[in-house]
Amino acid sequence: MNKIRKLRKQTKISALQLAGKLNITPKHLYDLETGKRRLHEDIITNIADIFDVSTDYLLGRKHNKEKDTIAETASNYEQNLEDLPAEARKSIEDYKEYIIKKYS
Repeated sequence: MNKIRKLRKQTKISALQLAGKLNITPKHLYDLETGKRRLHEDIITNIADIFDVSTDYLLGRKHNKEKDTIAETASNYEQNLEDLPAEARKSIEDYKEYIIKKYS
């Protein structure tokens, strides 16, 4: 499933970290990402929750455009951050942490 790898890269979560969150081995995750293994319902649900996307998106079906648009916007935003000075990126990261703590 290239979508899993894409989401993982966009959010800068390592394969080892994601495998740990899913309680599977890194090899199992690799097999899922490359399509050598089929996704089971519980893993699909957990991945959708971790990346805040719909299960339909992961399965390649019509999907929740609002959640997917948010993920795509966040990805584009992250790419644009690379062009900013380090001080500006640090300020944005600090604010992001503040928002996550406030609404978690």
